[in-house]
Amino acid sequence: METITIIGIVLLLAGFVLAGCEMILPGFGVPGVLSLISFTAGIYLSAASLEQALMMIVVILVILAVMLTIVIVFFHSSKVKSPIKLEEELGKKESFINSEDLAYLIGKKGITTSVLRPTGKCEIDGVLLEVRSEQGFIEIGKEVTVIKIQGNTILVR
Repeated sequence: METITIIGIVLLLAGFVLAGCEMILPGFGVPGVLSLISFTAGIYLSAASLEQALMMIVVILVILAVMLTIVIVFFHSSKVKSPIKLEEELGKKESFINSEDLAYLIGKKGITTSVLRPTGKCEIDGVLLEVRSEQGFIEIGKEVTVIKIQGNTILVR
């Protein structure tokens, strides 16, 4: 076997290792780009003809599909902590804010941090909140007062 072919095979194997890292780590980052480069260089150095290169691409895609299936099944089991999957479950109490929780804001004053047309951002007690203007347009930097809570909407004047 020629040295160039051996280097091509090593690049293909490195591509699989890097693709496996990319499957485990979230995002399309450095391992993903390097695996694409490794696969391309490995196919270029190893394939003797266009047909052989196309066949290698098909085999690589099949192997990557099997690897992805294994990674998904492996991380789906509850025994292994996945870097992608959220382990905590939010109940109804933690995931919903009702108007009673926001009632303490009534009468509080704040400063608009964006233009209200009629919705925008407002800082009240150091907290940035999305609010709706009762009258319509309010410019940035104006003082407003919370007058009412409708559902999850904070109305200001």
